[in-house]
Parts: sequence; structure tokens; C-alpha cells
Amino acid sequence: MTPKIPWSLTHQEGNSNIELWLLHGLGDSSSIWSFLFSHPQMSNISMTAIDLPGFGKTPPSTSSSLDDLVEGIYNQIDEHRKTESVVVIGHSLGGDIGTLLAYRYPDLLSGFINVEGNLTDADTFISKKAALTQNFDQWFAQFKIEIAELISEGKVPESYIRSLNQCDPQAFHNLAQDVIEISGNELGRTYESLPLKKSFWYGTSSLSQESLDFAKKAQLATVPYQGAHHWPMADTPDQFIENIHKFLDD
Repeated sequence: MTPKIPWSLTHQEGNSNIELWLLHGLGDSSSIWSFLFSHPQMSNISMTAIDLPGFGKTPPSTSSSLDDLVEGIYNQIDEHRKTESVVVIGHSLGGDIGTLLAYRYPDLLSGFINVEGNLTDADTFISKKAALTQNFDQWFAQFKIEIAELISEGKVPESYIRSLNQCDPQAFHNLAQDVIEISGNELGRTYESLPLKKSFWYGTSSLSQESLDFAKKAQLATVPYQGAHHWPMADTPDQFIENIHKFLDD
């Protein structure tokens, strides 16, 4: 059973019969979705952005395994949902969690947008480095330095370093270990098997060739963001919002 903790939820009430639940990636927080809450084209849509345990404003849990996270998010949606139609948008690790959530609770979601979640093992390189390092504290400190450099190059949103500095390092480490235990290839096959309405979104300057080949072979519905990196919602926010509306309206 998932330990009880005070989950931090950022919520906006809308007047549509669909609600969005937003899941951030490893080391990130719900702040990555703040542009959705401030955008006029999203004002009528109910949305809830979650801070995962140990990230953002949600305190660490005594058990921060991926299995517990999936169960915990199911409980949050089940407790707080106000409509019959729930769509999850998950970025990176949030995409992996969304895949497992949709697989384990097939009646929970009416739709799923997977933004650069793992499709193959080629997508797990950061998690693999974090999980296999002999000195995580040293690796994590160097990782922050590298992220700061990528921010200066415009490849990572500035909010990510703030979320990294705020997150619990042990929660980061534990989740990285869990992700590589599942393997990217298994997550890709699980995502492919999901019978619900779904779409895989990616930045063309980010996704590995292996995952592009997998998506093509599996004939997955995809939305490429030309020139975008691992955070396409930060690189092309207006296009991202336009595509949310297209997905919801189909």
C-alpha cells in the first residue's frame, strides 16, 4: 500500500467535460506545466498538475518506488476527479508512469499523451547513469552543472534547475533505478499495447533514432516538434497547446 503523504496538486477548474492530469519528469516538478495554467486558450479546461513525492512541494515518501507512484497517482485521480473523461499528459518519467497507469488501470483514462517517455533502452541514458554510478552525490552535483550549461545553450528550460535544486536526491536516485529495471524496450512494448486513445509527442532534436524506428514500425500515432529538444512544451508552447486541443477534439 502506498504510504499516506500530502500530495501537492495545482488545480484549475474548467467548464469542459474533460480533465487533464499532468505528470512531470525525473528531477522536475509541476512548475513545468505552469504555462498551461496561464494560457488563455486553456482557461476553460480543468487541469491538475501533480508534484511527485520528493519533487516540487510534495514531501518525500518512505517508499518512492515506481510501483508506489503509479498506485499513488491512481488514488489521487480517483479521489479528486470530477468528470468521467480523464486524459493524462506525462513528460519523460511522467510518460513512463502514464504508460504503467494506463496499463494497470485500463478503465481509468480516456486518453494519454506521452511526451518523450521511454520507448526503447536508448531513451534511458540519464536514468542509467544515475542508477549505476558508484557515487550518486558526486554524479548528481555534476549533473546539475551540466544542466546549467544546457540551459545556457537553450536546450533545457530554466525551471528545471530550480526543480532539481528543490527535489529530494534519494527520490531521484530510487526512481532512476526503478526505470532501468523495467527497461525502455519493455515500456515501449507496453505503450504500444495500450488500447486507449494515445499519442506520442517528441522533439526532433531529442528522440533517439532507435525510438523513432520503433514508433514507425509499431505505427504509433506521433506528433513531432521540429527543432525542439526534450521539453517540446517549453520550446514550442503555442504549438503544444494547439495539439492538446486537436487531441481532445478528435
